Amino acid sequence: MSANPATRGRCPAWWCRRSAPSTASRSGRSSLAARKAAAASRAPHENRNRALIGVRLAEVQLRRRHPAHAADTITRLASDLALVTSGRITQALVHLRAAWRPYLNDPTVRTADELLSPLISGHTSR
Repeated sequence: MSANPATRGRCPAWWCRRSAPSTASRSGRSSLAARKAAAASRAPHENRNRALIGVRLAEVQLRRRHPAHAADTITRLASDLALVTSGRITQALVHLRAAWRPYLNDPTVRTADELLSPLISGHTSR
């Protein structure tokens, strides 16, 4: 008996997802269009939860003095953040953006800051 279920003519979803990487991941770069399509296909509460968890992760990364990691996290969540209208997330983004001001000379942080700018326009940090 083979250990790989795919060789027996059956491929459970969990095995196929694990063993068959997408074209984007095989090439080493993710497709922005694929991420946007995935975000649009999720239920609204899933986008909100994903965005909230990601923003909290970015806050922790920034507190640990890893601003590039925090900026990368926010950049990867840009499509989810654009779909979510939550005061809690917006306020967290305002605080995050204010906290990484000293690190704006880093190109990754600058790019993430430019992504956040239109999403949180009109809100101020208290």
